[in-house]
Amino acid sequence: MARKAGSTGHDDRRRGVCLLFRPLFRSHRLFVVHGIELGAGLFQRGRHHLVSKSWYIIHTYSGFERKVAESLRSRVKAFNLDTEIHNVLIPTEEVVEVRGGKRVISQKMFYPGYVLVEMETTEKGGPSDEAWHLVKNTPRVTGFVGSGQSPIPLSDEEVQQIIYRVST
Repeated sequence: MARKAGSTGHDDRRRGVCLLFRPLFRSHRLFVVHGIELGAGLFQRGRHHLVSKSWYIIHTYSGFERKVAESLRSRVKAFNLDTEIHNVLIPTEEVVEVRGGKRVISQKMFYPGYVLVEMETTEKGGPSDEAWHLVKNTPRVTGFVGSGQSPIPLSDEEVQQIIYRVST
């Protein structure tokens, strides 16, 4: 089965199956596979079925949060994991300080030593193995916040609180 130009998909020639993914609308993550609607964000990539986006917290060396975020963004592009790792966020706020009799606006981090990452979750409930290893092996990252090998995603309420706090 041949692919159409401009379509993305998963080709598994060993089983003689080729799945074509076509977004219904550019702004939506709703896909049709051979006429079967898969819902928002559910599609197959390799062996994993990506289900939805979740925010995870990664622990970094203190003072290296910006370097880690920059390095993680470049590694995501280099390893073509744009579909699995979406946003890298360092929650900061602007603070007015008085230094030497002058008012200076500086950035203060809400959570020093931590960076938030929005990643796709698999049907197992965590990030894919490739995304997990990419984040874990990023220089100056000590690991995910969670128990051992299974990172715990933030709840929607926690994410909304952080985003609200950053935006105000």
